[in-house]
Amino acid sequence: MLVLLASSLYAQQDSHMQAVNEFIEVTQMKGNLGQASERMINLQIEAMPQMAQFKDVLIKFHNKYVTWDRMSDKIKNVYKKNYTEQEIRDIIAFYKTDTGQKFAKRNQKVAFQIMRISQQQAMKHQAKLREMIMNAVQSDTSSGLREEKVVDMDEVIKTGQPDSLEKK
Repeated sequence: MLVLLASSLYAQQDSHMQAVNEFIEVTQMKGNLGQASERMINLQIEAMPQMAQFKDVLIKFHNKYVTWDRMSDKIKNVYKKNYTEQEIRDIIAFYKTDTGQKFAKRNQKVAFQIMRISQQQAMKHQAKLREMIMNAVQSDTSSGLREEKVVDMDEVIKTGQPDSLEKK
């Protein structure tokens, strides 16, 4: 009886992962990962132009460490943990429609356009962010909560490098 229960549970888990694999295929996720990496690199350079000189390094890094082969099991488990098998099958059914295919092709591009808007909005108000961080650091320092190094926000914004100042 215990063997039958274990076998049934394994079959359910296996069919759940099969659904995840089908979802990955239908959404063209594997192929989209490279495009996502390229867009992430471009957004990073847009946010910190001084990184442009390292674009080749960033691409090599992503091509070596941010690959489908290195991340696929973890990505699949995220979907498996967050959606039931039936929910995944329902999503697959949507992706098999013409609208679903259009969504699959365009969603990543749309998501990055939204990220760019968000990034631009944040950059527009970076002076306020700097002020808020400095106030928080000063507040923590005056109350004895912060004994470590203080980050020079002007340096971070200017160079992208978080040079630290020794606390006085």
